[in-house]
Amino acid sequence: MNDPSEMSPTLFLAWREAKVHRWFVIGRLRKLPGGPFEYVYTRDFESARARGLQPLLGFEDLSVRYLSESLFPQFANRIMSPRREEYATTLARLGLNASISSEPLTLLALTEGHRKTDPFVMFAMPRIVRNGQGTTYEVRFFVNGIAHVPQSSQDRASQLRQHDPLFTMWDWQNPSDERAVLLRTEDNHCIGWVPRYYAPDLQRLRTEMRLSECEVIQANPPPAPTWQRLLVELKMIVPEDFLPLSGPEYQPIPEAAPSEAPL
Repeated sequence: MNDPSEMSPTLFLAWREAKVHRWFVIGRLRKLPGGPFEYVYTRDFESARARGLQPLLGFEDLSVRYLSESLFPQFANRIMSPRREEYATTLARLGLNASISSEPLTLLALTEGHRKTDPFVMFAMPRIVRNGQGTTYEVRFFVNGIAHVPQSSQDRASQLRQHDPLFTMWDWQNPSDERAVLLRTEDNHCIGWVPRYYAPDLQRLRTEMRLSECEVIQANPPPAPTWQRLLVELKMIVPEDFLPLSGPEYQPIPEAAPSEAPL
């Protein structure tokens, strides 16, 4: 994957419904090439609204394509201020440096816009890279669920270092998600999971017997929280016409952008 400073990823906003512990993909945020930031609701918002979620403050109209020259404050306030004492440490955990701090969507992608005060997270659209060797699916993420594997696996995860390989496994008996994808080490320690959002893509590609390559990009020892312990990069050769995250829940509601609301 190219240096994160060279890209401005497309992000999706997901909401967790507490009663059923289900995630809904409710919106898409991106920066248009050479233009403003754009936010639109996605079709899964309709399912989330049936579970009680109301439109976000400032984004009340589901049919509107919202545009802004600067990052919407609803998302900007999810980025740590450079004035915070722990800012430099956080950038290091993300495998970034101060020169990339001006790329807000990259920061949101890796931190997931994480806040303890609400049930929302953000995640990046995988990149499709085309070159002379073919078409590659590429995505970076932190390994999920390290705190929920046996202690021996947590100990093994703490020993991993940059460039160590990891391997994907279908966790089809997982009671929470039959599409879950485990990550294991070369010596067969299951250390955590691929974020649930990417699992359907990997399942689609698994049926075509396409092999993934996954390696550790950044290993963060304690006191880094477990959800920021291992940053990894996954790559897979895919068909030229493959579209990541192409399910109906990811499709924007305002397909033809019937109106615009510059902010």
